[in-house]
Amino acid sequence: MSIWKTRNLRLLPLALGLLITTPMPARPQAAVVTVPFATLARNRFSPIMQKKNAVVTNAQDWQKLLRKLNLLGTALPEIDFSTQTVIAVFNGEAGDANNMVEITKVEKIGKTYQVSARENHTHPTCPPPPPVSSASFHLIVVERIKNPESRVTFMPHEHQSIPCR
Repeated sequence: MSIWKTRNLRLLPLALGLLITTPMPARPQAAVVTVPFATLARNRFSPIMQKKNAVVTNAQDWQKLLRKLNLLGTALPEIDFSTQTVIAVFNGEAGDANNMVEITKVEKIGKTYQVSARENHTHPTCPPPPPVSSASFHLIVVERIKNPESRVTFMPHEHQSIPCR
């Protein structure tokens, strides 16, 4: 082998090592923007007994949801679906009368929205609450979200124990 080829072959491991250890330029991170929201309704007792989430983008679906929640005719603000979207979180049936779900924040990350919620439970050291099962919900209104099916992500609920009363 020629001297030139031998020298280049000896440098090959060094060159490969540099390639492996040299960090790649980071992709720019999408800015995280906290989205303001207003509570429309929140209750400890919901007729919807399944744990689920919903995004409402039109008046027809909004009326259906209000009917399911027995909220038709209540003093809720008018929703303008051309500029607003409703987000609903239901915590499902729980054996704790103090169980309550609460949306804590909505963040916009690039073109996606991330909804965070918390479930409050009676602290284990407290006297047991009344033996009433509850299924709470929280409804909020945010800016209009286009194509929410692909742009809204619901994070797993945080859990918090509430102090004894």
